[in-house]
Amino acid sequence: MVTEFISLVCLAMQRWAQFVREVDPDIITGYNIQNFDLSYLLTRAKHLRVDDFCYLGRVKNIQSLVRNMTLQSKQLGKRENKSINIDGRVQFDLLLVSM
Repeated sequence: MVTEFISLVCLAMQRWAQFVREVDPDIITGYNIQNFDLSYLLTRAKHLRVDDFCYLGRVKNIQSLVRNMTLQSKQLGKRENKSINIDGRVQFDLLLVSM
């Protein structure tokens, strides 16, 4: 039962990545997609060994990777963010815009 669930999760992730590649969006948007959604999906796909999931950008042979970075300003103070490269697509995180 657990292996069936994991297989379904892997299949869903493969199909979602395939959908992104087929639709080929210019912009990927959401609320907190950089610090949670995209980094979670990439980490989970790597853990589950989902084939080709990490190739979400338009450049076919460049993997999307999660990098931790720290931003600091007088207005917001010190903030730890994640940076994800998805070459050829703009990531528009509404959480960062609304601050």
